[in-house]
Amino acid sequence: MADGQFLNERYKSKIDSLIDNKLISEFIIVGVNSNETGIPNSYLQLRNYEYIENNDAEIGSDLYSRYINHLEFFISEVDEYVKEYLKIKVKKRFFYGVSNGAGFGISLLDKYPNFFKSYILYSVAGANKDNLKKSNNKISNIIIRYGNQEPEPIIDYNIALAELIKSKNYKVTFSNYKGGHKRIDWLNNFIKDIQLIGL
Repeated sequence: MADGQFLNERYKSKIDSLIDNKLISEFIIVGVNSNETGIPNSYLQLRNYEYIENNDAEIGSDLYSRYINHLEFFISEVDEYVKEYLKIKVKKRFFYGVSNGAGFGISLLDKYPNFFKSYILYSVAGANKDNLKKSNNKISNIIIRYGNQEPEPIIDYNIALAELIKSKNYKVTFSNYKGGHKRIDWLNNFIKDIQLIGL
């Protein structure tokens, strides 16, 4: 999960309830925290540079390298940690991200198309979708949702993104939800959507 700092007791109790009621199988959710530190003289946070490719940072600068480093960490080190320290064999991975974290999921889909089996993406923002390749039919489902109370540019972007992904032959579940660009809305939809991806 991108933005792992969002994981809290509410996530845990809702997921545990689904497992206890046998609505989903047990699974491990690995949260990778992003850096929400503000950048001086900017409205952006460091997470914007971790998740968004082709940002406006000067080539070679710390900000410029954040995306590349985060991508490599997400694919290599997190997977290695799960195998080495948790001592489990990973059967299938799914990606969950919101806002810029969901945009990062589109980058992962493009650059590492076989790494995740499914994607849950809410309120996608900042995705570099221009070079997205055609589906290799190994992705079982991409869920994209946005709030009906989000800013118009985010709504338009998510609609265009879903259409583009469909045109590349991916299986896409797409809709809006009642709500906005809020963590509680994302949590409530996540609890519904993890039942759709076949855990």
